[in-house]
Amino acid sequence: VEAGRHYLRKQFKPTGLPEREIIEWAIRSMGLRDLSDFRIEDKVVEYVLREKGQLVDLTVRDFTDEVQTDSPAPGGGSVAALGGAQGAGLVAMVTNLSWGKDFKDVYKKLCKYGEKAEELKAALIYNVDADTQAFNGVMEANKLPKGTKEEATIRNKAIQEAYKEAINMPLDTAEKCYGVLKLADKMADIGLEASISDVGVGA
Repeated sequence: VEAGRHYLRKQFKPTGLPEREIIEWAIRSMGLRDLSDFRIEDKVVEYVLREKGQLVDLTVRDFTDEVQTDSPAPGGGSVAALGGAQGAGLVAMVTNLSWGKDFKDVYKKLCKYGEKAEELKAALIYNVDADTQAFNGVMEANKLPKGTKEEATIRNKAIQEAYKEAINMPLDTAEKCYGVLKLADKMADIGLEASISDVGVGA
């Protein structure tokens, strides 16, 4: 990612792109495919180890249908995280549209805001599944046996820990969404004027 951003800056291009696109820039700029087939899914460890079958891997339609079912999760926390991620994506999009000679004086700021928006987007995408997992942890803790005094003590402790995690996840999402809101406010001042409505929707 750092190599990709380095080559983007060398060409005075925006750096608030999705991580995968930045990695593609690095691969092309360093000629990694000139020697052999270089597939991100096989060569980049985070992509190799990425968990399959997550909520974020569903299509938009399938995710929305999953929310609509009578299952309690995914619920508000996961939907809020996804909404926040989309907002961050819009803010990053405007940083990527705001480049060229008209934005030379604010290029460093635009890169900084775009990279921060990408960072927040990635964290919020993570929270889509993490929120549901935290809620599922509460459900699992409630299923623990409580027949003996020892079992009841273990169960109560597990429930308290699970609730702490279930509270912390949406709180983290709210804090990150506030970060997106602050970035949108900054981009409204320096971004491409024709895209200010996208900044507003992102907010």
